[in-house]
Amino acid sequence: MAEEISEYSEEKFLKQYPNVSELYLKLKSEILSLGSLIVEPKKLYVAFKKNTNVCDIILRKNKLAVFINLKKGKLNDPDDLCYDVSQKGHWGNGDYIFEVRNFEDVEYCMNLIKQSYNYN
Repeated sequence: MAEEISEYSEEKFLKQYPNVSELYLKLKSEILSLGSLIVEPKKLYVAFKKNTNVCDIILRKNKLAVFINLKKGKLNDPDDLCYDVSQKGHWGNGDYIFEVRNFEDVEYCMNLIKQSYNYN
């Protein structure tokens, strides 16, 4: 019996969550401007990889959940806007999640992602 292989794509996420598609594309553009990164759509999120995942983005109805791939205590979050998910089950990599709800959130989110990019 042949195993069915399903392809995951950004297009599927963007069609499923049209309210955040422009926001996702803006954040993706900013992330890719950091340097050589691979965009790898998974079943439940989109991974942005250097040597390992730098961040993972889960598209939701009205926001983006961005997982910052740093261990607890390694992230400088001056406004204390991230959620600590180190003790919770979650889909993305890393111990922090930041919710991007609008274009104004992108700049702060990029500050967090840059830390993971430089660390990983």
